[in-house]
Amino acid sequence: MDRTAFEGWLESVSATFLSLNDQQRNQCLDQLISLSGAAQLRHLSNGLETLLKRDFLRLLPLELAFYLLRWLDPQTLLTCCLVCKQWNKVKIVLSHPCCGTIETFWFCYGGWSLSPV
Repeated sequence: MDRTAFEGWLESVSATFLSLNDQQRNQCLDQLISLSGAAQLRHLSNGLETLLKRDFLRLLPLELAFYLLRWLDPQTLLTCCLVCKQWNKVKIVLSHPCCGTIETFWFCYGGWSLSPV
C-alpha cells in the first residue's frame, strides 16, 4: 500500500475507532494485539510506558500534593523517596494523621519547599 493510500486508510480507521463504545474499542485493541509481532508489541510497550509513568503529584497544585502525601505512613513516604529521584531535595514537615506526631521527610518537588506551620 502506498503512503497516500495508507494515510487515507488510517484516517478512516481512526474515525471509525473513535465512534465505537469502550467495549468495542477494547475488542479492536485485543484483536490488533493478538495479530502483532514482537516488533509491534515492543513499540506498544515503549509507548505505554511513556504514557503511564507520569508523576501525577507534579500535575497537582503544590498544596494539594503535600496534603495527599500527609496521609501516607512513614514507610510508604520513604519508599516514595526511593522511587522518585525528584522527591529527595525538598524538606516537608508533616503531621502524621494517625498518631499526631511530626515526621520529617526529604522530597524534591520542583524546588518548592513547604515550611511547618
